[in-house]
Amino acid sequence: MLVRPGGTSRVAKSTNGGVNWTLITMPVATDFNSIDFKDANTGYVSGGSSGTPAICKTTDGGVTWTTQNTHGITNIKVYVTQGDTAWALGGNTAIFRYAGPTNQIKINLSIAMEGMYSSVSNQLAMRDTVKVYLRNSTSPYAIKDSAKAVIDSLTQTALFTFSNAPSGTYYIVANHRNCIDTWSRTGGETFIADGSTFNYSFVSGSSQAYGSNMTLKGSKWCIYSGDPNKDNTVDASDLSLVDNDVNFSTSGYVATDLTGDNFVDTDDLSIVDNNSYNAVGIIRP
Repeated sequence: MLVRPGGTSRVAKSTNGGVNWTLITMPVATDFNSIDFKDANTGYVSGGSSGTPAICKTTDGGVTWTTQNTHGITNIKVYVTQGDTAWALGGNTAIFRYAGPTNQIKINLSIAMEGMYSSVSNQLAMRDTVKVYLRNSTSPYAIKDSAKAVIDSLTQTALFTFSNAPSGTYYIVANHRNCIDTWSRTGGETFIADGSTFNYSFVSGSSQAYGSNMTLKGSKWCIYSGDPNKDNTVDASDLSLVDNDVNFSTSGYVATDLTGDNFVDTDDLSIVDNNSYNAVGIIRP
């Protein structure tokens, strides 16, 4: 595709390497003099040294066009960079940036931490941050994207937004500051990066976790607590950390506080001791 002078058809397109050209009638009559495309379909043309200043965009190879606001700036040159981002440089030292819509994967995730969840109140002791990774569903299960969100204490749910992973099939991997990393069910989940929201619940059943690696409290399945050193095994090293903080009456937002009551005490020690005895650890593909 190229721009040319004269008339209202200022843009021409070739589909055979430049042997033949077809004029395209643009929605604005102006001196188009700059063109840049990110691929065969999406691109921009601009101009306006005389006539109406204009930036026009196509997403279908020039069949249809939309116009962008130039705020009266003339002599516009346009450049396309990564993704669907375009820059336009014009008179009076003007610089414009257009960022196209980001295709996102959104997951409304329900998850409960063993130590923090009470089956009596059906609540977590506190709202807390969880980091979620999207990993490829095939070996070596590379991380494609990650997101953080705060799990609500009442609903045990948060919305995680992933802006870098394309549509595909991924494992959901939940990472909490003192819990065993927990992978979603065998085979992974298929996501479409179109901004729509996908719902996934770890709490609804043991099979929602890879290897059923959760524990039941009341009617909800919880990810295992007791891994404050985050080596994905509950063992003597975690027991030592919690025991030490119990002896020093440690308080506050610390990883050894498994119950979320802001005190490290025998309740926390009991959880890590039990899970250490049962050799709780990560189960993954």
